[in-house]
Amino acid sequence: MCRRSPRGRRLLALALAGLVVTGLGAGRAEAEDLKQKLEQLRQQQQQLYQDMKKAQGDLKALEQQAADAEQAWRQALAEAREAQARLAERERQLAEAEAQLQAVTAELQQVEAKLDRQQAALGTRVRALYIDGQVDFLEVLFSATSFTDFLTRFELLQSVARQDARLVAELQATRRIVEEKRAQAQALRDHRAALEAEARRQKELADLKAAQAEQNRRQMEMAKRMLQAALDDLEAQNRNIEKQIREVELQLARQRNGGLAMRFPVDRVRVTDNYGERWHPILGGYRMHWGVDFAANYGDNVYAAESGTVIAAGWQGSYGYAVIIYHGDIPGRGSISTLYAHNSQLLVKPGDEVVQGQVIAKAGSTGWSTGPHVHFEVRVNGKAVNPWDFLPR
Repeated sequence: MCRRSPRGRRLLALALAGLVVTGLGAGRAEAEDLKQKLEQLRQQQQQLYQDMKKAQGDLKALEQQAADAEQAWRQALAEAREAQARLAERERQLAEAEAQLQAVTAELQQVEAKLDRQQAALGTRVRALYIDGQVDFLEVLFSATSFTDFLTRFELLQSVARQDARLVAELQATRRIVEEKRAQAQALRDHRAALEAEARRQKELADLKAAQAEQNRRQMEMAKRMLQAALDDLEAQNRNIEKQIREVELQLARQRNGGLAMRFPVDRVRVTDNYGERWHPILGGYRMHWGVDFAANYGDNVYAAESGTVIAAGWQGSYGYAVIIYHGDIPGRGSISTLYAHNSQLLVKPGDEVVQGQVIAKAGSTGWSTGPHVHFEVRVNGKAVNPWDFLPR
C-alpha cells in the first residue's frame, strides 16, 4: 500500500476541496442561468398577455362592428324587400293606369269618330247653304197661303235654326271632350312613366345598399376570422411559453430538492387556501393549515405530483377519500410523501406504482370540506412542510 507524505495529503485535500468548490460554483452558475432564462420567459409571457389582451379587445370591438354590419345588412335586405314590394305595387298601379289609358283611348277614339261625323254633317250643311244660297226667311214666311201655313213655316224655320245651333254646340262640346281625353291620356302616360321610373330607382338604390352591406359584412367576418386566428396563435405561443416555464421551474425545483421536482396536482392552478395558519371554515378559530388548497370542480382530474408508490388510498377521516404516495428518500432531507384529500373517487390502490402526471383520483368535497377542491400536502419524514418548497414557482 502506497503511503502519501503529509505534503501529498495536503495537496490531495486541496484538490478535492477545489473540486467541491468548482462543483458548487457550477451548480450556482447553472441555477443563475435557469433563473435568468425563467425571467426572460416570464417577460415574454407578460408581453404575450398584453398582446392577447389587446387582440381580445380588438376582437371584441370587431365583433361589435360585425354585429352592426350584420344588422345593417339585415336592414338593407328588409329595405330591398320593401322596395320590391313597392315596385310590385307600382306595377299593379301601372296595370291600372294602363287599363285606364286603354279605356280613355277607346273613349277618345269614339269621341274622335263622333267629331268626324259631326264635322262631316256640319260640312254638308255649310256646303248646302253655300250651294243653295242664303234662304230668305221673310220670303218663306210671307209666301204662306194662310195664317196656319205661316205658323207652320215659322216653326219649321225655327227648328232648322235650332238644329244648326245644336249641331255647332255639339261639335264644340265634342271638341272639348276630345281635348280633355287627350290631356287625360297624356297625363296617364306621364304618371305611368313617373311611377315606373321612381319604383325602379328605389329598387336599384335598395339593391345597391344591400350589396354594399353584404360586402361590408363579409369583410367584417373575414377580419374577425383573421384576428381570431392571430389570437389563437398568441394563445398557442403562450401555452408553449408556459410549458417552457414549467420545465425551467422543475429544473430549479430539482436543484433545490436533490433531484425531486413536483408538478401541480390540478390542470388549472388557482389557490383558494395556502399553507399556514388560517381561520378554520368548520371548527372556527385560527388553526394551522398543513397544505395548499387548489380550486377544482366535481370530477376534475387529480394528478400525481411525482412518481412513487401508493401507500394509502381510502377514507382518511377529516381528509375524506384521500391518496398518499411515497416518493423515496432525498439525501439530506429524508423520506418524501404527498397527500391528496377530499376526493370524490379514487383510481389507485395501495401498492400501485404511479408516474408523475398520472390521474390518481377525481376531485370532490368529502370529509371536512365546504366545497369541491384538492387539498395537497407534502410530508418529510411524516411531518407536513410547505408544499411550495417542492412545487414550481
